[in-house]
Amino acid sequence: MNLIKGEHMILKIAIVGFGNAGFQAVKAIRQLGKPAEIHVYSDKSLPPSNPMLTTYYVKESIPYDAMFPYGFMKQIQAEYGIVFHADTPVYAIDGPKRAVLFMDGSREIFDRILIATGALPFLPSTGWAGLERVMVMRTPEDACRLKETLDKQDIKSILVVGASMIGIKIAELARQRGIRCTMVDGAPYMFPMAAFESTADRVQQFLTDKGTLLSFSALLSDIRQDFGNRLTAVMKDGRTFTADIILVCIGTRANTACIRDDSIKVNRGILVDSRMMTNCEGVYAAGDCSEGYELQSGIPKIIGLWANAGYQGRTAGINMAGGQETFKHGLLCNISHFMGMDFIGMGDASGLDEQDEVYEYEKGSLYLKAVKRNGTIKCINMLDGAPVSGIIKNYFMKILDGRVGGMDMQLYGILVGAGIPGEFIGFMGGKC
Repeated sequence: MNLIKGEHMILKIAIVGFGNAGFQAVKAIRQLGKPAEIHVYSDKSLPPSNPMLTTYYVKESIPYDAMFPYGFMKQIQAEYGIVFHADTPVYAIDGPKRAVLFMDGSREIFDRILIATGALPFLPSTGWAGLERVMVMRTPEDACRLKETLDKQDIKSILVVGASMIGIKIAELARQRGIRCTMVDGAPYMFPMAAFESTADRVQQFLTDKGTLLSFSALLSDIRQDFGNRLTAVMKDGRTFTADIILVCIGTRANTACIRDDSIKVNRGILVDSRMMTNCEGVYAAGDCSEGYELQSGIPKIIGLWANAGYQGRTAGINMAGGQETFKHGLLCNISHFMGMDFIGMGDASGLDEQDEVYEYEKGSLYLKAVKRNGTIKCINMLDGAPVSGIIKNYFMKILDGRVGGMDMQLYGILVGAGIPGEFIGFMGGKC
């Protein structure tokens, strides 16, 4: 399907979905200088947005434009020379034929296709999806809807279903606006995949002291609305919680709706190799819709992080343009700042056993807990210490990747100067 222009072969490339992964792929293709006609298909008209900035807009900490870190579409189109097909949902991808199929039955053939459709909020039911005050928080549209409701209606209470990283930000903005907030979750404590129970206990006490009501082991069964527009969330154990607004923040699921047969392999997300290519030659996937290599487990996993999506998108873009790049690793990592507290979780906090080595330290607001298994770090939790979390994460990843021969004296000094004890650095395996 190569187009000929003068003496140059021009690739015809489709980007399906346009979040961070799609944008970084476009950027990488252009940086390589390979002649390419790039078509971007989106079911929206908006440019790439960062989901974690939505609550900051509702809080009025940032303006509307700041949710779009790469600017608006006219600017992106002019800079990168793409053909943007707004409000054009893709019905299906024919992997073996490298074809994009549309809702009207038409199709286009491409030399390369990148599936970068991201993730969608998980809703355990759709029976109450039409209720006006039942909301999710993922997109700029979601943020605008919540902000308009809070600005124009008399809202006295919010129920957050899902003590997640986004859920805790909803609790923060509720507190800022003086709205009573209750947070419920089906797990026995907060952040069970990222936090040790001892860490979660400290976060939960902090939130309780700030006025947030918490309930756990509460699985959502139904949401009902009475004639006064009052909402009631019914849990599977019979407990009920009433509120003016309910935010469902249980998590996300990979958006693989455009994969309608088994020609492209899908597990929880689209399966890709280290080049971000699917099992179909010339068809790639990147971002929250894909399962890339996860360093700690050594198996493909969805790692729903903004930076990870960008790294995968760039890897795919380079390879689609004829370069050579591999996605070497991702790591489960969560960093959240709320109400003056920082939570940092690195690695997998689940499935601990009695043979694990444990390090724990607490001084003032700083709390550290790390676990080793078979001599290798399995998980690190930090409360506060965010300024040096990047150094610790990078060192953690080097350990897992077998690339550590010692820690640079300057980095060691930065960590100690920030209050990180030398014993913790040694427990990680850090040596000057």
